[in-house]
Amino acid sequence: MPVDRPPLHRDVPAVAPEQRAAQHLAFIRETMAQSATFTAVPGWGVVAMGVIGLLGMGYDLTTPHFSTLAWLLTAVTAGGVGGAALYRKAVQLGVPLASGAGRKYVLGLVPALLAGACLTWAVGRLPEPAYVSATVNLLPGLWLLLYGVALLTAGMFSVPVIPAVGTGFMALAVVAFLVPPLWQVLLLGLGFGGLHLVLGLYIVRRYGG
Repeated sequence: MPVDRPPLHRDVPAVAPEQRAAQHLAFIRETMAQSATFTAVPGWGVVAMGVIGLLGMGYDLTTPHFSTLAWLLTAVTAGGVGGAALYRKAVQLGVPLASGAGRKYVLGLVPALLAGACLTWAVGRLPEPAYVSATVNLLPGLWLLLYGVALLTAGMFSVPVIPAVGTGFMALAVVAFLVPPLWQVLLLGLGFGGLHLVLGLYIVRRYGG
């Protein structure tokens, strides 16, 4: 009577036990990296961004052409300082930005920031009366709102204080849509200056600079 036996797969190469163990270890490490929390947010870098943000309070948005350019230069400078500090801390801690939680954190920031840049560019192309009105009444709230969204999204893969501060930016945005232009400038300083300072000092204390 014939006996059923599993077919022999002679074309499958045998894997040495040590090689199989190395494969399992690599899989475990990759899984842990994907599920890890990104803690390389640079505390002192965020503090520096806050100081730069406070300097922006001197630009009154009721003079749109000059002040908008000044605020954009402030944002680029602060972003450059923060980005360089982020890269430096990630290298020091050995946290990759191209994979795992670091990649998720960066990708969480980028879409809302790009949306803010595109909307600012679109406002800049409006004819003069509409440009002045949109700059004075819309841009401050939009900047605060989209930056808050960026922090809220990226914070899902980082420490809990990041999305909390993002929510604070969004709350300031709601107020900015309701108050006169002078108060909007103060809210920009409170957000990009004050909230950054609080966030940076908290991170320095809890997670290092």
